[in-house]
Amino acid sequence: MTLEELTQQRIRKALSAHQITLWLDGLYKPLGGSKEIALSESVNVERLDLRCLVGLTVFIHAERYTDKLVRLYQRVKEHAAFVMVAITDFGEELGWKWHRLHGEMPL
Repeated sequence: MTLEELTQQRIRKALSAHQITLWLDGLYKPLGGSKEIALSESVNVERLDLRCLVGLTVFIHAERYTDKLVRLYQRVKEHAAFVMVAITDFGEELGWKWHRLHGEMPL
């Protein structure tokens, strides 16, 4: 799935899930059960139209902690109701979560 396809589903009110998984930098391991979008390594996060994420739960998976990941996370927070970030190379720490009402918390 792409962000454009998600936008069209939201316009048609045809979205069957309330959570979206974003895979960053080529890391893509389908989880099943939710809508999944793979973002290419060359994606410019500042130019992504993320309005289709308004009010949704968004899981961001990345292989490592990078500036691009932080920028994507900040942008997603502008639209989503809940965001969870999982980073492969964080080891036991895994990542963090953010809720519009409760703020940021470690996992």
